Amino acid sequence: QVAGSPARRTATSGGMCRSIGADRTVDVMIEKSSMAFVEVTACLRGPGLAQAEKSFDAMVASTQFLSQ
Repeated sequence: QVAGSPARRTATSGGMCRSIGADRTVDVMIEKSSMAFVEVTACLRGPGLAQAEKSFDAMVASTQFLSQ
C-alpha cells in the first residue's frame, strides 16, 4: 500500500529503462480508484544500486495524496 491505496511494485533488471543506461527499473502502480492510477518509475544505475533502490522505496513510502 502507498498512502492507504493499493499498490503494486515491480523491479526488473534493465527493464524499460535499459535504453537510457539503467541497470534496474523499479515501477510502482498506485490505485487511487477503479479508474484512476498513479505510476512512479525509477531508472537506477550503479554503483550504489542497492542504496538507490532503498532511497526510492523510502520516497514512495512517504508519499501522501491531497484530498480534493
